[in-house]
Amino acid sequence: NVGAEGQLYFGAFAATLVGIYLGDLPAIIVVPVAFIVGAAAGAALAAVAAALKNWLGAHEVITTIMLNFIAIEFTSYLVNYHFQVPGGLAPQTPEIGPGAVLPPLFRGYQVSGMFFIAIFLLGLYALMTYRSRLGFEIRAVGASLGASEAAGINPYRTRMLAMVLSGAFAGLAGAGEVLGNFGRFIDRFSPGYGFDGVTVAIMGQGHPLGILAGALVVGGLRSAGTYLDLFTKIPIDFAVLLQGLIILLITAPKLIQSLGNLGRRWRRG
Repeated sequence: NVGAEGQLYFGAFAATLVGIYLGDLPAIIVVPVAFIVGAAAGAALAAVAAALKNWLGAHEVITTIMLNFIAIEFTSYLVNYHFQVPGGLAPQTPEIGPGAVLPPLFRGYQVSGMFFIAIFLLGLYALMTYRSRLGFEIRAVGASLGASEAAGINPYRTRMLAMVLSGAFAGLAGAGEVLGNFGRFIDRFSPGYGFDGVTVAIMGQGHPLGILAGALVVGGLRSAGTYLDLFTKIPIDFAVLLQGLIILLITAPKLIQSLGNLGRRWRRG
């Protein structure tokens, strides 16, 4: 699933609508509803890619990349032509109601309750992956499609569930940005958070502790890049370069091994 960026946008916009129209209700009602709706929006977009893969054989990487552009442009259209508040520096919706706001944990810092929600979701992911039948089936299909089918696992159902779950996580992240950071939906607000999620997944190799470490590294690089750009002559793109180098170092051994296997098969004729 390379479509986390688009799924994040869908989740953010859906949560914004909940915050606008239900924001005057108590937070104990509005916040969970906003997260659930945001997760459902991200999951729905991811389900489109899974359905295209299952029914038409469309490659999920290509379809999720295309859906990223569709989601970003669709939400941009909605903000610019249906929900825009005049006078803003960028096209944006009205503010969400007070009942939908996740307040910062510490005064002066942009750390909201989303921090603890993210830790909880990481633990939930670990339990699902290593302590549930669904997690076993997802890992089995990912490791070997043929062997998993021979063992009686339905790859189409498993692929759909895996994609939907990942889309739901991306939608939750988008909802968290609106409820805990911006307080509204801003057109093209994400500098690439969804792609950062893909980077973290590659760095963590699917293991919960690896994902936690990868998230801290990528988050630290992004924050450091912002400060470097503000207070030094080092551009923010330097942090992106470091991320790319880290991914290259992680994937290089597998790439070299694959090229070696390809060369041996070619020599055999």
